[in-house]
Amino acid sequence: MNPRFDTHTKTRGTLIRDFGEMCGALYELAGDNGGSGSDPFTTPQALKGSVSILAHRFGGYDQQDSHEFLNVLLDGLHNELNVTGASAELKGVKYPPPLIDTPLATALTQTGKPESASIRADKCWKRLLLYQQSIITTLFYGLLQNKTTCAQCSYTSLAFESFSSVSLDLPSSKGKWSLFSAGSVTLAQCFDEFTRVEKLTAGDWFCEKCKARRVASKQLLLWSLPPILFVQLKRFALDGSRVNSAVEYPMELDVKNWCDPTARSATHSAPCAANAAQDLPAFPAYPLAGSSTYRLHSLVLHYGRHRHYTAVTKVRVGKSGEPFCSDVGWAEFDDRIATPIEERNLHSTAAREAVYLLMYVKS
Repeated sequence: MNPRFDTHTKTRGTLIRDFGEMCGALYELAGDNGGSGSDPFTTPQALKGSVSILAHRFGGYDQQDSHEFLNVLLDGLHNELNVTGASAELKGVKYPPPLIDTPLATALTQTGKPESASIRADKCWKRLLLYQQSIITTLFYGLLQNKTTCAQCSYTSLAFESFSSVSLDLPSSKGKWSLFSAGSVTLAQCFDEFTRVEKLTAGDWFCEKCKARRVASKQLLLWSLPPILFVQLKRFALDGSRVNSAVEYPMELDVKNWCDPTARSATHSAPCAANAAQDLPAFPAYPLAGSSTYRLHSLVLHYGRHRHYTAVTKVRVGKSGEPFCSDVGWAEFDDRIATPIEERNLHSTAAREAVYLLMYVKS
């Protein structure tokens, strides 16, 4: 923890403390394997209280959105663990910019030629790390590329922005790509839709070369990939109705087809002083320079309109007193109840219709 910085946060260091205590309690429960006679569960009341300081809607007992909770938790942990707090104070910045950076607009080099995509991506990441560096950005953050091309002159504008999760649309008869609304859809099709080229009308985009508003095409692509990738499936339509499409998700996910291929030749940014001091990487691995393959580790399932959630994750299984053996299985956690499940049950119709969040870990 960086005590020079956490005094500037709303939670003043209590969030990481409560999170650590919860992890310690879970570790003890796993080691005891329920054999002590005590209740084999823990109640993270203190952690809930710290999160509710950051977002008051989590203070009560109404059902809330799990993806929103994840975002608030990660953002809060980052703020308390941010290693750039001292430099922010020296620069007179009491509250650093938000963790989610703004896109980097197209720029020209000194020769008057457009900057390469790798240079602009590098600048975007360095700008983010100027005030935002923690184990959270190291593990969960990557970059998206936003490419817009003029239909008149073929001028292309590139912008980059950081992300900590990818939110994917689902087919709906009231929304996009209703062709699949009658049956199930694969996670790959959801990524195809996410990276689909979108047509912009003449009033939506201003071309810097034509100096006029033009018809254009827009496409989002992954540029750099985090070690841990969160994927959210948009289960709720704008009118509040639930999208019940069954989603087929793989145990192994290769995102190469949804990455910009030019990232293959991109160069990494040089480590900055703060990174070297904290032993943090200078930049997430570029997708095609390293692995673009992930293995499924955990899921959040959502049931019904009342937003009842359960979590499914990989666990180490064994005999009583030997919980940390090499065998790995799956378990579903529903409030105080933990139930071992077979991997094949992850692909049941009920699970595919309920899956809401997926956590993939890079292979």
